[in-house]
Parts: sequence; structure tokens; C-alpha cells
Amino acid sequence: MNDRHSLSGKPVRVLLVDDDEEDYLITRDLLDDIADRSFDLEWVDNYEDGLKGLQLQAHDVYLLDYRLNARSGIELLNNARAAGSLAPIIMLTGQGDPEVDQAALAAGASDYLVKNGLEAATLGRSIRYSLEQSRMLETLAGERSGLALRVEERTRELASSNAKLEKTVDSLTASEEWFRSLVQAVPDVVYKIDPHGCFTFLNDAIHQYGYDKSDLLGKHFSEIIYPEDINNVSREAVVRKACLLKKSDHQSGPFNFKVFDERRRGERSTNGLQLRIRTKAGTPADHVELKPLGNDIAYVEVNSIGMYDSNNNQREYIGTVGVIRSVEERIKAEQEILKAKEAAESANQSKSEFLANMSHEIRTPMNGIIGMTHLALETELDEKQRNYISKAHQSAEYLLGIINDVLDFSKIEAGKMSIESIPFHLSDVIDNMVNLISIRAAERGIRVTTDVSADVPDWLIGDPLRLGQVIINLVSNAVKFSHDGGEVSLQVSLAGRDDVETLLLFSVTDTGIGMNAQEQKRLFQSFSQVDSSTTRKYGGSGLGLAVSKKIVDMMGGNIWVESEKGVGSRFSFTARLKVQPLDAPELAGSEKSRQEHMAKSIASLRGARVLLVEDNEINQELATELLTSHGLIVTAASDGREAMNLLARQAFDGVLMDCQMPVMDGYEATRQIRQTLQLRGLPVIAMTANALADEREKVIEAGMNDYIAKPINVKVMLETIAKWVVPGSGDQPANSAQRVLPNRQENSAAEQSSQEESVRGLAGLRGARVLLVEDNDINQELLVEILSSYGLIVMAANDGREALDMIALHNFDGVLMDCQMPVMDGYEATLQIRRNAQTRELPVIALTANILAEEHDKMVHVGMNDYIAKPVNVKLMLETIAKWIAPGGGNQNGQEEKAAVIPAIPGIDVERGLAMMVFPKTYRKLLINFRDRYGDVEAQFRAAQADKSDPDAPFRLAHSLKGIAGSVCADAVERAAKELESACEAGAPEEMMDALLANVVMSIKPVIKELAVLGEL
Repeated sequence: MNDRHSLSGKPVRVLLVDDDEEDYLITRDLLDDIADRSFDLEWVDNYEDGLKGLQLQAHDVYLLDYRLNARSGIELLNNARAAGSLAPIIMLTGQGDPEVDQAALAAGASDYLVKNGLEAATLGRSIRYSLEQSRMLETLAGERSGLALRVEERTRELASSNAKLEKTVDSLTASEEWFRSLVQAVPDVVYKIDPHGCFTFLNDAIHQYGYDKSDLLGKHFSEIIYPEDINNVSREAVVRKACLLKKSDHQSGPFNFKVFDERRRGERSTNGLQLRIRTKAGTPADHVELKPLGNDIAYVEVNSIGMYDSNNNQREYIGTVGVIRSVEERIKAEQEILKAKEAAESANQSKSEFLANMSHEIRTPMNGIIGMTHLALETELDEKQRNYISKAHQSAEYLLGIINDVLDFSKIEAGKMSIESIPFHLSDVIDNMVNLISIRAAERGIRVTTDVSADVPDWLIGDPLRLGQVIINLVSNAVKFSHDGGEVSLQVSLAGRDDVETLLLFSVTDTGIGMNAQEQKRLFQSFSQVDSSTTRKYGGSGLGLAVSKKIVDMMGGNIWVESEKGVGSRFSFTARLKVQPLDAPELAGSEKSRQEHMAKSIASLRGARVLLVEDNEINQELATELLTSHGLIVTAASDGREAMNLLARQAFDGVLMDCQMPVMDGYEATRQIRQTLQLRGLPVIAMTANALADEREKVIEAGMNDYIAKPINVKVMLETIAKWVVPGSGDQPANSAQRVLPNRQENSAAEQSSQEESVRGLAGLRGARVLLVEDNDINQELLVEILSSYGLIVMAANDGREALDMIALHNFDGVLMDCQMPVMDGYEATLQIRRNAQTRELPVIALTANILAEEHDKMVHVGMNDYIAKPVNVKLMLETIAKWIAPGGGNQNGQEEKAAVIPAIPGIDVERGLAMMVFPKTYRKLLINFRDRYGDVEAQFRAAQADKSDPDAPFRLAHSLKGIAGSVCADAVERAAKELESACEAGAPEEMMDALLANVVMSIKPVIKELAVLGEL
């Protein structure tokens, strides 16, 4: 029972709607006097609140005053009932009036009471009566509603059942006709055979094979099967059992139907059984001429299913239904596909041969262009010539990049690209990327940072070339599409690892143009960029990301992009690589020694106090985190002045100094450190994003011990710090003579040993007699020039035949052999060399523009020792030659060095300049260029001032002079040029310009005069 109608239990909730407070107090007292029930009374004094209370129906009983100011309780009662309320409502009035009584009851009141003289007992009875009446009304309404619903539901069920029955009858009536029409319309033969294998049903499609249904009904299936195919039918197939069984041996033989039935139990179908059937004699069949069988054979495929009747839980086989379908068109199509496949394979082979030839034909002249422009840039050029040749050189390298993308894509398409599995340093791959990208980024003021998590292993097994290709492509794109002054970062983290493999996550983030969702969908597709305007503005073939995706797939990873238009992009990819243990055989010897030594050196840095001077908050935070994670104690400053204040208050073991900063830059701060007696010996390591040569020289000139290029590579940074910083050294006396610095040679013994071994190898090439076999005269001239400049004795041949003749007449220490040549190519020539007992051991190194895998296999097959890819990388070429070739006789070491002796020159720190250059010859050449280029700097500057079409010309001239003066260690000239440069940049008055120019001329004239002793190049 509903609590609202209960006369016991919780209090009855009563709402009084009456505009007289005295009536409320009287009603409250009356309810309190009712003994057998407690009440919760609420009171509202106006029509509106009363209506709201009735609509909420939150009370058990409602007491309504007949008069509510200008409104009527009857009106309120009518509105409540109209809203569907069944709550008990008792009408109250001040005077008894039969008409009002009848009106209230007619409107739906449960009772009618006169307030005057109302007693508690009367009110209690009325409430009990009203509650009981409401309960009965609700019960009655519920039962009436339920009964109506049941009647309605049953009526619907009966109507639905009747409709279904009628529909079923109609469906069954039409089903057979529909089925027959369907079966007759099927173009394939539909059949049914009985348990003995005889036809009991055939549709009209049997006519295509020349039969009438009457010809076969009751006949055995075997009568239409081509005899040779009977023995080829599967033993499990229904058709074969029927074919092997004749009507006369139903009860005997290995394949009688009794045995057949037993074998067939539980089998449901036979699919795709191909055989030949006989057509009716004299009726041509539209068949494919696979064999000269005549016109009475058709090729078909049979699909069938057994039928069973269940009786007393026993499944009884009652026959088979199936479909016979002609497959002659399919066989014909398969033959066409086979022919097309053979044609495609032939075309693919032609394409591979074309790629091999084009690789050679394109790369050979590209080698000449890049090499010759490289040599030209090393010669004396005026500014316009250098500009032209430099742009030609850059364009050639850009074109080579596009050619490489196209060839890589073609190799991927042809399935020719493979992934190597060799040991490598991840840090070397990242260093290579930094070296390639940093100059281009620095020219546009783009900060490039690298962040390799401490748990990422450095010594891995995989394909460093292809991994680096993907990283370089992504970082290069990030720089290309970033705005000047933007930021690009490479993060490497560990995504997963087990005992054998590691999954690395690489992410490249930029602040570039970004992409919307629609543009992102077009990425990683061949020849696709965001839009045509992007291609016009930024260039590119649109193949880089497609090639990168293929490479990442081959490395077992995924690649994806997150980007927002106008904000930037993050390209991420994963790569699965094997981890090489430090005790592996591949790490034996110098490499293992270098690893262990450097690990000890880095570990020894723990506790070292380092002052990090960096104005960029992101770089400051990144470097602090990296150094702290390796145990260094880091204090940060945002500019040189703040650094000097910190150095005056506390001791540090070393300083990492950014070069470009506000307030006081790194150069000036370092000079002040070197001028302070207590700090003179403090190691200062530069951090510079400017990878240009003059910036490096400025670092050394300012008194810094070493430099770290940005973006920072963690391994390189720690190794560089380990060379100079010793924990606790900052507490020792600061006098430079007393301060104990780490021995650079000792700290990098393993590394220096490796470098010295490489230098000795290159130096050991001097005097080596090499035969260069190259049919392209430009490449021949280029390689002769390069090799001769390193002291090799070079003779040239134009083809393999000429090379064999020269080898027969002269002794050579090795051969550089082009592969594609007229008369006799490099492969045949190498075979001839290997067949000759006297030349069998002669080192032969291939020169090839074809980098396809099968070309490499061919080189190995003919006996070539190694190969050098075109366009030639000089460093790699010399290292490869040094691996295999050594001079057979005396060398000529020292001759060139004696010729390059440089005397003391007033105004130039020759000793420091020689220490900075690799060879004295290079330094001498730089000094002569300085002399010849700036001998008349005053006239050059005046001409630049007079050129109103180029207002920046004076600044560029002063900047250029400052840079080359620093490179040759002409310190006074550099300082004077720097002052002039600053004045040009600030737009100083003409009088100040004249004074500063006079200072430059005064400092440079004696230097130019002294340089005359060097003669000409």
C-alpha cells in the first residue's frame, strides 16, 4: 500500500492553501489534537503558490480555502484535476452552503468542511476518508488501465497471428513457383542425384551442353564426365563415387554405394571440383582450346552438398544437390593474366635495367658538377663569381637529393631496397644530421635542439644509413617549413625493450606553417605535398615522406603526424633495432676501448659544478635536465653579466657559455673571465648555433677552450665537457699556472688514437701509385686533381682494355675502376685482373653511380674489393682507398710541408693560425686570399657607400673583413672591422664612419705589406 494512504507509520504530509494566518494556526492545532496520526503541515497563502504545490504533488492531503482573496478555491481545484492530479483535496469554507458543497464535490473534492466549529475528530475522519477514497480510486484506475492494455495487447496478438498465418499460406503457395522460376533462371546447371548417383532433377541450363532434360534424367552422372577425368576426381567427392559405380555393381566393389554412404556420413559439401564433361554428340561447346579435344568437351566446376534424412536419430543419405558451372571464360582470363604477369615481369626487368643505366648516366655528370664547383670554390674568386658558383654547387646538391629520392622510390617500388643489419652508434647518426642541417638552420636563425633520453642505448644494430635518411628528411623538412627565428627539436625516447631488441620513438617538432586535417591526409603519398603553392614556394619532389614511410615500415615501425595550421607540426616514427652488448666481438679493440674509456670519463663528471650561461629558457631547461641526469651540479645564468656576478660569489669547475645573448654576450664574458686572475684557468666551453667557420674561430679567439654545436648532442656534449672539466678543480688556486686542468690528450686517448689512426692512414697514401679507370673526362680530371692534392701518384685510363694494357706495363698499388665504360667495362676488366696470377691480389675499388643491390652483388662476384659511390664524397673516398691501398715504394712525406713554411708576420698570430688549420698549405692560401682581397679595403668601402641600390653593402663588407681577419688571426684588424661593422649596423653618422674606416686602414696596411713575403698561390 502506498505510504500516502497509510493511517500509521510516517507523518501525513498536508498542504494548507488559505489566505488567513489565523486559519492556519487553528488548522495546525486541530491536526496536533488528532491522536492516532501525526501530520506535517505546510501553509501557502495565495493562489499561485497553491497551484504550484498541487502540480508538484509532494503532499498526501491538500486543504483548500474556498475564498483566496479575489480567486476561488474551486478554480484551483479544477486546475489541479485538469492536470491529472488524483491527490485527496478537502475544501474548507467559513459558512456552510449546500451549493458550494455540491460545486466542490462536483469539481472533484474528496470532502467539504466548514471551518467554524470544526473539531479535530471531524477533520481526522475527513482526512482518513479522503486518503482511503484516493487509494481506491488509484487502484481502480490502475486495474482499469491494466485491463484495457491486456485487451488491446491480446487483440493485437490475435490480429498478428492471423496475418502471419495468411502470409505463411500465401508464401508457401508462392514458394514452390518462385523456387522453380529461380532455378530455371540460373545460367548454371542445377541438378539433383539420388543415392545411386542418377539424375532426378535438372534445370533448363543443361541445354547449353546440347542435352534435353529427358536425355539425362534417370541416367548416371558418370555418363557425362570425360573418361580421363574420372580417375582425377577426389576420392572424397560425391561425383567421383557416382562415376566409379555402375548400376550393375551396387552391392560389390571397393567403391560401391554402401561403402560410399559410410564414407559420406558427416561430410557436408564438395567445392570447386574441376573436370571436363562431354557435350551431346554433334553439339559444339564454347570452350577454350587448352587441348585439341574437339567440340564435344566443356570445362566445368562442380559444387555439391549431400542431403540427409533424420529418422530415429539416424542420419540417412538421400541424395546430393549441386551446380555445374562453366569455367572456360575463367580459364581464358587466367591465361590472359598469366601472359600479362609475364609481360609485367619483363617490363619490370626492363625498368630495373633502365634505372641502373639512368643512375649511372645521371650521377656521372652530377659528380663532375659537384666536384668541379667544389674545387672552384677552393680557388680565388671575386664576390660575384663565388656567388654564382656557390649557387650552382647548392643547386647541384639539391638536384642530387631529388635524384636520390626518385631512385630510392623506384627501388622500393621494384622491391629492390633492403635494410642492412650492422653495428652503429645512434649518436653518430644524430651528429651527421646536425652537421648537415645546422648551417642551413643557422643562416635562418632557427634553433635546432636534440634530446636523447638517458635510457636510450647508443650502440645498436640496424641500418644507420636508412635511419639517418629518415631523420634528416624529417628535420630538413621541419627547418624548411619553419619561419625564420623558429625552433626545431628532435627527441629520441625508449618506447619498448627486451633482451634482444629495442623500440625507439623519434619525434621532430617544429614551429612552422602546420597543416589542417585535410592536408595531413595527403602526406606519405608519392609525389604529394600539402598543395601546389607549397611546392612552388618551398620546392621538393614530394617523395621524401613516401620513401621515409617505406623505410620505417621495413624497420618494423610506424610513422605519423600531429599538426595544427599556423602553429607547427610533430612528425613521429618508431624503429625496431637490435641492441649490441658492450662485450660483443664487434666492439673488440679500439671501439670497445673508446666506449669504456668515454663511459668512465663521463661517469667521472659526477659532482662537477657547472655554470650554464644560456638566455633561451627552453635550451636552458633542456641542458640543465641533461647535465643533472648525469650527476653534474648545474647553476644557470641568462646572460654574461649575471654569469660574472655568480663567478665572483662561488666556485665552479667549468662554464658552458652561449655565444649570442643580450646584456653581455658570451665572447665578452669569456674575455672578462680570462682577464680575471682568479678565473683565468677556468674551462669555458662555447655553445653556438652558428656552424660557420668564422664563428668557430671567434670562439677560440675569445679564449674559450672548446665548443659544442647546437642543436646539442648529449653524447658530444658530455664527451667535450669530460675533456676539460674535473670535479672539485674549482676549489684549487685559480691562478692559471697553478690550476689543474684535465689533460685533453689523456682524457680522449681512445678517441685521439682512432683519429690519429685515420690521419696516419690518409697520410700514408702519399706516394701510392693508383690507376684511375674512368671514361668521363670531367670526372677523370676531377678525381686526378683531388687524389694528386693528397699526394697520390695517379695515372688515368679511359676504359677497361686500356687499363689492362697499362697494368701490364706499370706497377700500381691499386686501381679505381669505373663500372660502366665503352670497349670493356669495369666488371670484365676486374675479371681479367683476377685471372692473371701476377695481378690477382691487386686492390680494385669500384667507382659506381649505380647503388642498386644487384649491382653490389655483381661487384663482389667479379672480385672488386670495395666500392665508392658517385657523386664522390672526398672523405669517404680517401678512407676507402686507405683501407685497401698502401704505397709500394718510398713516399714523399714532408715535401709539401717544407714548401708551405710560413714565417712570422707582424700583426698576425701565425702560431695560433697554424694550430687552427689542418695543413700549413691551407693557412698560407687563406693568408694570400686575405691579402689579395682586402689590399684596397678603403676604396672598396667607399664604393659600397656610394652604391645607393644596396644600402647593406658597407655592413656586409665590414662583416666579411671581420670574419676573415679572425680566421687568419689578424687580431687588430678584426677589432677595427668589428667596430666598423657595429657602426654600419647602427647607422652611425658619416664623421664616425670615416674615423672608424681610417682605423681599419691603419691596422690593415702594415699587415698587407708584410704578407707580400708569401708570394703568389
